[in-house]
Amino acid sequence: MPKLSSRGKTLRPEDFKYYLNDIVNLGCYKAINRAGSTEDEVDAFYTGFLADVFLKKNGWVIHAQTRAGRTLVKIDVRVRWVRLQGAQTAVILWENKRRELESDSSVWAEALEQVVEYADAVRCNGPEQDASKPLYLTVNVGTYLRFYELPGLSNVAKDWAPAKGKLYELADDEEAVWKLWNRLRRDIGSAAGGKRHLEDERMKGWMAKLDADSVATRKETL
Repeated sequence: MPKLSSRGKTLRPEDFKYYLNDIVNLGCYKAINRAGSTEDEVDAFYTGFLADVFLKKNGWVIHAQTRAGRTLVKIDVRVRWVRLQGAQTAVILWENKRRELESDSSVWAEALEQVVEYADAVRCNGPEQDASKPLYLTVNVGTYLRFYELPGLSNVAKDWAPAKGKLYELADDEEAVWKLWNRLRRDIGSAAGGKRHLEDERMKGWMAKLDADSVATRKETL
């Protein structure tokens, strides 16, 4: 079956079941795929996407402050602080790169290095950050992403275990990406002591299915 990502402009919301079923998110995805697109298009997609994962009606607050405590020349790093019903704040950082760099392995390596450097600065200088807690990172190059975790009291990133070190494409792997982000939200909520939502129980079944399914062939390394 041809990959959805290869259809470009012809994609429609009804082709999808999750976040790309939304016309705004799909428009942002298409913008990333246009020739000459920049990091701004990647950032626009994830800014809206994060609000779909951490819903205000469920008690989540998203802060877009950069609180590293010092200036870093890392303009492509985005920091989001998420808080659930007054519980301790968790931090998600991501590094965005433009679509034309998707196949450059050195870009992926550099992006991870940069976001880890920034995460370490946030941990050291963020007044609300408990250094024993993990930080969650993603590297997003064009329409591909990979999940990482910076363990507590460590400055060495590792693959976030539920994502199994795989590279995901936003359209081709829409179901897996959506469920992984929801798993991340559930883990953050549990660690912060916040109450679970009803959909979190369903997430257990989804993740079991994801583990059992044979994921469609994708790029494992670039």
